[in-house]
Amino acid sequence: LDHRPGEGGETLRDTQARALASLADIMARGHRLPIAASHGNLISSVLRAVNARFGFDDWRGLRNPDLFKLMFKDGRLSGYRRIE
Repeated sequence: LDHRPGEGGETLRDTQARALASLADIMARGHRLPIAASHGNLISSVLRAVNARFGFDDWRGLRNPDLFKLMFKDGRLSGYRRIE
């Protein structure tokens, strides 16, 4: 996660932090049915933020498209579940 980016780039850890902040902001706005979309690498990074066991095989197992319900507690991502 800490690979150094090229000029003007960002690390995956930076991207993960930005995504988590954006998701918390979306949830704080009180939308009834919010939705966010992204690519597999960022989705994996977000899911790994709440489940350190989420790894390479889980990333490879992502479907296209894949849907997850994210759970928040005290404004922070606290869990997720795949929507079948």
